[in-house]
Amino acid sequence: VKELDKLIEKADEEILNKNYNEAQEYLLEAIESKNIHKSKYYQNLKYFIHHPYRELEEKIDFFNRENIITVKDYKESIEKYQGKKPEAPKIEILKKDQEKIRDWFYKCLLYTKRIRRDALGNSNFAELEVDDEIKEIESEYFVSPEGSYRHLAKGKLVNSEIYSIVSHPEYDMPEDEITILMYLDLKKVKVEENKVVISLEKLPGYRSLSYYNTGGNPYIKSCDIVFKIKKFEDGTFKIRDYYIDNMITEVYQKEV
Repeated sequence: VKELDKLIEKADEEILNKNYNEAQEYLLEAIESKNIHKSKYYQNLKYFIHHPYRELEEKIDFFNRENIITVKDYKESIEKYQGKKPEAPKIEILKKDQEKIRDWFYKCLLYTKRIRRDALGNSNFAELEVDDEIKEIESEYFVSPEGSYRHLAKGKLVNSEIYSIVSHPEYDMPEDEITILMYLDLKKVKVEENKVVISLEKLPGYRSLSYYNTGGNPYIKSCDIVFKIKKFEDGTFKIRDYYIDNMITEVYQKEV
Protein backbone atom coordinates (compact mmCIF):
# COMPACT_ATOMS: atom_id res chain seq x y z
CA VAL A 1 0.00 0.00 0.00
CA LYS A 2 2.88 2.38 0.76
CA GLU A 3 4.28 1.67 -2.70
CA LEU A 4 0.87 2.45 -4.18
CA ASP A 5 0.79 5.77 -2.36
CA LYS A 6 4.24 6.55 -3.74
CA LEU A 7 3.09 5.81 -7.28
CA ILE A 8 0.17 8.20 -6.92
CA GLU A 9 2.41 10.86 -5.39
CA LYS A 10 4.81 10.47 -8.34
CA ALA A 11 1.91 10.79 -10.76
CA ASP A 12 0.80 13.94 -8.97
CA GLU A 13 4.29 15.40 -9.14
CA GLU A 14 4.50 14.71 -12.88
CA ILE A 15 1.11 16.37 -13.43
CA LEU A 16 2.32 19.49 -11.63
CA ASN A 17 5.38 19.45 -13.93
CA LYS A 18 3.14 18.90 -16.98
CA ASN A 19 4.78 15.54 -17.72
CA TYR A 20 1.46 13.90 -18.46
CA ASN A 21 2.80 10.82 -20.21
CA GLU A 22 4.85 9.91 -17.15
CA ALA A 23 1.86 10.60 -14.92
CA GLN A 24 -0.17 8.24 -17.07
CA GLU A 25 2.33 5.39 -16.50
CA TYR A 26 2.35 5.84 -12.72
CA LEU A 27 -1.43 6.11 -12.52
CA LEU A 28 -2.02 3.09 -14.70
CA GLU A 29 0.31 0.99 -12.57
CA ALA A 30 -1.41 2.14 -9.38
CA ILE A 31 -4.99 1.75 -10.57
CA GLU A 32 -4.38 -1.77 -11.88
CA SER A 33 -3.40 -2.96 -8.41
CA LYS A 34 -5.96 -5.12 -6.58
CA ASN A 35 -5.08 -3.18 -3.41
CA ILE A 36 -5.88 0.23 -4.86
CA HIS A 37 -8.88 0.64 -2.54
CA LYS A 38 -6.47 0.55 0.42
CA SER A 39 -4.52 3.59 -0.73
CA LYS A 40 -4.97 6.75 1.31
CA TYR A 41 -5.58 8.54 -2.01
CA TYR A 42 -8.32 6.17 -3.12
CA GLN A 43 -11.11 8.72 -2.60
CA ASN A 44 -9.21 11.13 -4.81
CA LEU A 45 -8.69 8.48 -7.47
CA LYS A 46 -12.39 7.69 -7.56
CA TYR A 47 -12.80 10.79 -9.74
CA PHE A 48 -10.69 9.09 -12.38
CA ILE A 49 -11.66 5.44 -12.17
CA HIS A 50 -15.40 5.49 -11.49
CA HIS A 51 -16.94 7.24 -14.45
CA PRO A 52 -19.95 5.27 -15.72
CA TYR A 53 -19.42 5.96 -19.43
CA ARG A 54 -15.72 5.29 -19.82
CA GLU A 55 -13.58 2.21 -19.66
CA LEU A 56 -10.60 2.42 -17.33
CA GLU A 57 -8.02 2.20 -20.12
CA GLU A 58 -9.79 4.94 -22.05
CA LYS A 59 -9.81 7.27 -19.07
CA ILE A 60 -6.14 6.72 -18.37
CA ASP A 61 -5.41 7.32 -22.05
CA PHE A 62 -6.74 10.87 -21.61
CA PHE A 63 -3.54 11.67 -19.75
CA ASN A 64 -1.59 13.23 -22.57
CA ARG A 65 -0.58 16.75 -23.39
CA GLU A 66 -3.77 17.58 -25.23
CA ASN A 67 -6.47 16.12 -23.04
CA ILE A 68 -5.65 16.72 -19.39
CA ILE A 69 -6.40 20.13 -17.93
CA THR A 70 -5.45 21.27 -14.46
CA VAL A 71 -6.97 24.21 -12.62
CA LYS A 72 -3.64 26.02 -13.09
CA ASP A 73 -3.78 25.42 -16.87
CA TYR A 74 -7.34 26.64 -16.93
CA LYS A 75 -6.57 29.90 -15.17
CA GLU A 76 -3.49 30.47 -17.31
CA SER A 77 -5.56 30.00 -20.46
CA ILE A 78 -7.89 32.76 -19.27
CA GLU A 79 -4.97 35.10 -18.61
CA LYS A 80 -3.44 34.35 -22.01
CA TYR A 81 -6.50 35.59 -23.88
CA GLN A 82 -7.53 38.29 -21.41
CA GLY A 83 -6.37 41.18 -23.57
CA LYS A 84 -7.27 39.68 -26.95
CA LYS A 85 -11.02 40.04 -27.10
CA PRO A 86 -12.47 41.00 -30.48
CA GLU A 87 -13.94 44.43 -31.05
CA ALA A 88 -17.14 45.09 -29.09
CA PRO A 89 -20.15 43.73 -31.02
CA LYS A 90 -21.63 46.89 -32.50
CA ILE A 91 -23.84 46.81 -35.58
CA GLU A 92 -21.13 48.79 -37.40
CA ILE A 93 -19.05 45.63 -37.57
CA LEU A 94 -21.59 44.20 -39.99
CA LYS A 95 -21.13 47.18 -42.32
CA LYS A 96 -17.44 46.51 -42.93
CA ASP A 97 -16.04 44.62 -45.90
CA GLN A 98 -16.49 40.85 -46.11
CA GLU A 99 -13.01 39.92 -44.90
CA LYS A 100 -13.34 42.07 -41.78
CA ILE A 101 -16.76 40.64 -40.95
CA ARG A 102 -15.40 37.12 -41.32
CA ASP A 103 -12.34 38.01 -39.21
CA TRP A 104 -14.50 39.36 -36.39
CA PHE A 105 -16.58 36.19 -36.10
CA TYR A 106 -13.40 34.11 -36.33
CA LYS A 107 -11.75 36.07 -33.51
CA CYS A 108 -14.89 35.83 -31.43
CA LEU A 109 -15.01 32.04 -31.76
CA LEU A 110 -11.25 31.76 -31.32
CA TYR A 111 -11.38 33.69 -28.08
CA THR A 112 -14.39 32.06 -26.50
CA LYS A 113 -13.41 28.53 -27.54
CA ARG A 114 -9.70 28.67 -26.86
CA ILE A 115 -10.11 29.86 -23.30
CA ARG A 116 -11.92 26.57 -22.75
CA ARG A 117 -9.40 24.53 -24.74
CA ASP A 118 -12.05 22.49 -26.49
CA ALA A 119 -14.01 22.89 -29.67
CA LEU A 120 -17.40 21.36 -29.05
CA GLY A 121 -19.26 19.85 -26.13
CA ASN A 122 -22.02 20.16 -23.59
CA SER A 123 -22.72 23.04 -21.26
CA ASN A 124 -21.41 21.96 -17.89
CA PHE A 125 -19.54 24.51 -15.78
CA ALA A 126 -17.28 23.42 -12.97
CA GLU A 127 -17.76 25.12 -9.65
CA LEU A 128 -14.69 27.29 -9.91
CA GLU A 129 -14.35 31.01 -9.45
CA VAL A 130 -12.80 31.36 -12.89
CA ASP A 131 -16.03 30.16 -14.54
CA ASP A 132 -17.79 33.33 -13.47
CA GLU A 133 -15.15 35.31 -15.34
CA ILE A 134 -15.71 33.23 -18.47
CA LYS A 135 -19.47 33.62 -18.33
CA GLU A 136 -19.06 37.35 -17.96
CA ILE A 137 -16.74 37.52 -20.99
CA GLU A 138 -18.96 35.30 -23.13
CA SER A 139 -22.08 37.24 -22.21
CA GLU A 140 -20.66 40.19 -24.17
CA TYR A 141 -20.97 38.17 -27.37
CA PHE A 142 -23.59 35.48 -26.83
CA VAL A 143 -27.23 35.65 -25.82
CA SER A 144 -26.85 32.34 -23.97
CA PRO A 145 -23.23 31.70 -22.96
CA GLU A 146 -22.43 28.04 -22.67
CA GLY A 147 -19.43 25.95 -21.81
CA SER A 148 -17.67 23.41 -23.90
CA TYR A 149 -16.26 20.81 -21.55
CA ARG A 150 -17.37 17.32 -20.87
CA HIS A 151 -16.27 16.85 -17.28
CA LEU A 152 -15.07 13.28 -17.09
CA ALA A 153 -13.11 13.99 -13.97
CA LYS A 154 -12.64 16.78 -11.48
CA GLY A 155 -10.73 16.60 -8.24
CA LYS A 156 -7.33 16.21 -6.62
CA LEU A 157 -4.77 13.46 -6.64
CA VAL A 158 -2.47 14.82 -3.94
CA ASN A 159 -1.68 18.47 -4.59
CA SER A 160 -2.64 19.00 -8.23
CA GLU A 161 -6.22 19.96 -8.94
CA ILE A 162 -7.51 18.32 -12.12
CA TYR A 163 -10.14 20.47 -13.72
CA SER A 164 -11.16 18.21 -16.54
CA ILE A 165 -10.18 15.28 -18.67
CA VAL A 166 -11.59 15.96 -22.11
CA SER A 167 -13.09 13.23 -24.24
CA HIS A 168 -11.71 12.37 -27.65
CA PRO A 169 -13.42 14.07 -30.62
CA GLU A 170 -16.28 12.20 -32.19
CA TYR A 171 -15.28 10.69 -35.50
CA ASP A 172 -18.61 11.30 -37.20
CA MET A 173 -18.55 15.06 -36.71
CA PRO A 174 -17.42 17.60 -39.31
CA GLU A 175 -14.59 19.96 -38.53
CA ASP A 176 -15.78 22.68 -36.18
CA GLU A 177 -16.66 26.21 -37.25
CA ILE A 178 -13.48 27.89 -36.08
CA THR A 179 -11.31 25.55 -38.19
CA ILE A 180 -13.49 25.99 -41.26
CA LEU A 181 -13.36 29.79 -40.93
CA MET A 182 -9.58 29.60 -40.72
CA TYR A 183 -8.82 27.18 -43.56
CA LEU A 184 -11.52 27.59 -46.21
CA ASP A 185 -11.51 30.58 -48.54
CA LEU A 186 -14.14 33.27 -48.20
CA LYS A 187 -16.70 33.27 -51.00
CA LYS A 188 -19.41 35.64 -49.77
CA VAL A 189 -20.81 37.25 -46.61
CA LYS A 190 -24.54 37.90 -46.53
CA VAL A 191 -25.90 40.04 -43.70
CA GLU A 192 -29.62 39.55 -43.18
CA GLU A 193 -32.02 40.93 -40.57
CA ASN A 194 -31.34 38.29 -37.93
CA LYS A 195 -28.38 36.32 -39.23
CA VAL A 196 -25.01 36.51 -40.91
CA VAL A 197 -24.20 33.83 -43.48
CA ILE A 198 -20.51 33.34 -44.25
CA SER A 199 -20.04 31.20 -47.36
CA LEU A 200 -16.72 29.42 -47.80
CA GLU A 201 -15.11 27.11 -50.32
CA LYS A 202 -11.82 25.30 -50.80
CA LEU A 203 -9.20 26.36 -53.30
CA PRO A 204 -9.63 24.46 -56.57
CA GLY A 205 -7.16 21.64 -57.15
CA TYR A 206 -6.37 21.17 -53.47
CA ARG A 207 -7.58 18.85 -50.77
CA SER A 208 -9.68 20.61 -48.18
CA LEU A 209 -10.55 19.80 -44.58
CA SER A 210 -11.62 16.25 -43.96
CA TYR A 211 -15.28 15.84 -43.00
CA TYR A 212 -14.13 13.23 -40.51
CA ASN A 213 -11.49 13.92 -37.90
CA THR A 214 -9.51 10.93 -39.17
CA GLY A 215 -8.23 13.00 -42.08
CA GLY A 216 -9.64 10.78 -44.85
CA ASN A 217 -12.34 11.15 -47.50
CA PRO A 218 -14.68 12.88 -47.98
CA TYR A 219 -13.37 16.43 -47.89
CA ILE A 220 -15.33 19.65 -47.48
CA LYS A 221 -15.77 21.39 -50.83
CA SER A 222 -17.93 24.27 -49.63
CA CYS A 223 -20.28 25.25 -46.82
CA ASP A 224 -21.96 28.11 -45.01
CA ILE A 225 -21.46 29.08 -41.41
CA VAL A 226 -24.66 30.69 -40.18
CA PHE A 227 -24.59 33.00 -37.16
CA LYS A 228 -28.03 33.81 -35.80
CA ILE A 229 -27.90 37.22 -34.17
CA LYS A 230 -30.09 39.37 -31.96
CA LYS A 231 -29.99 43.15 -32.35
CA PHE A 232 -30.56 45.60 -29.51
CA GLU A 233 -31.76 49.19 -29.41
CA ASP A 234 -28.40 50.48 -28.18
CA GLY A 235 -26.78 49.53 -31.51
CA THR A 236 -25.20 46.30 -30.36
CA PHE A 237 -25.90 42.67 -31.21
CA LYS A 238 -25.19 39.23 -29.75
CA ILE A 239 -24.86 35.77 -31.26
CA ARG A 240 -27.86 33.57 -30.53
CA ASP A 241 -26.55 30.45 -32.24
CA TYR A 242 -24.18 29.30 -34.97
CA TYR A 243 -24.03 26.20 -37.13
CA ILE A 244 -22.70 24.74 -40.38
CA ASP A 245 -25.16 24.61 -43.27
CA ASN A 246 -25.27 23.67 -46.97
CA MET A 247 -22.15 21.55 -46.78
CA ILE A 248 -20.96 19.91 -50.00
CA THR A 249 -18.25 17.27 -49.81
CA GLU A 250 -16.09 15.54 -52.40
CA VAL A 251 -13.82 12.52 -52.60
CA TYR A 252 -10.20 13.32 -53.29
CA GLN A 253 -8.65 11.09 -55.95
CA LYS A 254 -4.91 10.72 -55.61
CA GLU A 255 -3.11 11.08 -58.92
CA VAL A 256 -1.19 7.99 -60.03
